[in-house]
Amino acid sequence: MRDNNNLVEIFFVVLAATLFFLSVLTGISPSKEKSGQAVGAKPVAMARSKRAPVKPYKAKIRRVPSALNIHDVHKFNDFCEGCLAIIFIFSISYSLVSRNDQSRNIVLSTQEKLLQMFFGGSKKVAAKVPDILPNGTLLNFGRVEIIAPLGFGGMSTTYRAKLGGTKIVCLKESVIPEYVEDAIKIKWKELIAREAQLLSRLHHEQIAQVFEFFSENGRDYLVLEFVQGVSLRDLVRQHGPQSEQSVLKWALEIAYVLDYMHNQRLPIIHRDLTPDNVILKRDGSVVLIDFGAANECVGQITGTSIGKRCYMPPEQFRGKASPASDIYALGATMHFLLTGSEPVALSASHPNQINQDVSAETDLLVAQCTQLLQSNRICFAKQLALRIEQTLHQRNRQAPVWNPAINRLVAPAT
Repeated sequence: MRDNNNLVEIFFVVLAATLFFLSVLTGISPSKEKSGQAVGAKPVAMARSKRAPVKPYKAKIRRVPSALNIHDVHKFNDFCEGCLAIIFIFSISYSLVSRNDQSRNIVLSTQEKLLQMFFGGSKKVAAKVPDILPNGTLLNFGRVEIIAPLGFGGMSTTYRAKLGGTKIVCLKESVIPEYVEDAIKIKWKELIAREAQLLSRLHHEQIAQVFEFFSENGRDYLVLEFVQGVSLRDLVRQHGPQSEQSVLKWALEIAYVLDYMHNQRLPIIHRDLTPDNVILKRDGSVVLIDFGAANECVGQITGTSIGKRCYMPPEQFRGKASPASDIYALGATMHFLLTGSEPVALSASHPNQINQDVSAETDLLVAQCTQLLQSNRICFAKQLALRIEQTLHQRNRQAPVWNPAINRLVAPAT
């Protein structure tokens, strides 16, 4: 059985590679290969009557065209590179998910290879574990004291710390790799400082507040509000999939928070909305923490994306995150909360295929949030909030009500 699983995995990878390289070959005209001119490319201007040096052809996944004319080789090449890698391969993989857990493991293992094949940026930038600051370390002229590390991932480490000797805060440390060029490091600091300034202007009770930003010993630090509670991922680990009513309630709160962020004068995108970065407080409300500013900076500077792949839409893999990217991540988060399973990367999620207790209305809502093409996705947080409210209203109308006269639950009156 294990050998058969390996054969299935190898089949999909080989098929993907074959079709991908076919698209590369169709992008070069045999009659113009010697001059290095691709089909549909504009003639290269020659300087001083000398032939310009021919650069080696490098395949890139470009924007998927709105229409495909198979008689136009150039458009066919674009279609193969952009659409094949995302829609064809992952739609085939997705068809296996609902069969059993063993098939799901094959899909996830195959996707790991496909992500590295088509999106070089999906690889981790720094595999080295960051140096953890010892407890009691003083930073920012003694104003910040490290209490204990909370965790690390990507290029960041978070600590529980004291601000001003009394206030408990969360300290996020970002470190850019030493091998990066000085010019890139300067750009990194500019982007991080700009993002910190924008985040510090946000004042919302369901967003962890940014108190200050500083740099010390080549590292950048954000001082954030420390939120008491449990992450939604830990909640699912401890208690399993959550009720549909609870998930819709939390999603509605998050949608209104996203609407607040996206409608700032300079729209702010979270970029790392996952079950890990949503905290459930004791009063039942949720709070967004740990914006993906540092991760996005790495993407802009190095062309490499960092993040949890199952929650990232295609445009974010290409370093082009938009407000609709947060909608995708929220839909993927809903899938996890409803099923207890990670969503399949780069695929429209259908939680009902794993948890049949999920209603058709909620399943459709999650699927519309996680469409690969932004044009097919729910793109605005306000629109999503209204859809969730409609779904909740419909569920409440259908829910049985308590009749004290007969001391039992009865169907609601129509």
